[in-house]
Amino acid sequence: MTTDHRGDEHLRRLAVVLTDAIDTADCQRCLDQIEFYIDHQLAGRDYRRLLPASAQHLDQCVRCAEDYAMVYELRRNEAALPQPTTIPAARLDFLRRPTQAQGAERLDQHSALRAALSTDGARLTVTLSPALLAALPAPTQAMALRSSAAPPLLTIAFEQPTAQIATLQLSAHRHPPASDLFLLRVQVELYDRAWPELAGIAVHLILGQEQRDAATDAWGEAVFSAIPQSCLADLSVTVEA
Repeated sequence: MTTDHRGDEHLRRLAVVLTDAIDTADCQRCLDQIEFYIDHQLAGRDYRRLLPASAQHLDQCVRCAEDYAMVYELRRNEAALPQPTTIPAARLDFLRRPTQAQGAERLDQHSALRAALSTDGARLTVTLSPALLAALPAPTQAMALRSSAAPPLLTIAFEQPTAQIATLQLSAHRHPPASDLFLLRVQVELYDRAWPELAGIAVHLILGQEQRDAATDAWGEAVFSAIPQSCLADLSVTVEA
């Protein structure tokens, strides 16, 4: 007479499932092992023997068993997908590389911008010069302006110039349009403050021997008007942040 050991094992497992209480703390431990459990199963190994605690928990816990079934189906379907024999190299020839002249131009711009900056404690000063203006690219609207002014004739933006200032932008607009006078907008963005808490930052404009003082509004913008075009190339702006 032979004994069916497999039947005994099934009965033992059934008894464990019916009598042992589910420990919810085992759910996370079981789910942490799900990927390894399924790896062994898909590889044809004796996964129940290799991870007996996970196998027993999945027999008892309906929620974990549902999660296991979903992951198992995904992994099985993924394994059935055809795999490419080779992966083609990415084509990047559509990207335009800067020419040597363009690289030198960018270096000149960077050097001119760095030379225009100076700091003294919390004071940041930008000093314009003919060399800086000549090195600047065509102006762009890098930062939003509060009013609908005409496109700027001159735009200079400094990213992260100090530990307090995230962005400083100067833009000069001809105002009135047909005159030789300009409106200078100074816009400041700080790391620790944002709209509408950017009001009150002191900004000073130096035009030769003349100094004008202003403070930013809630948008971080200070405006200076009636600046002669002849003064644009040697004015300086100081921000106290």
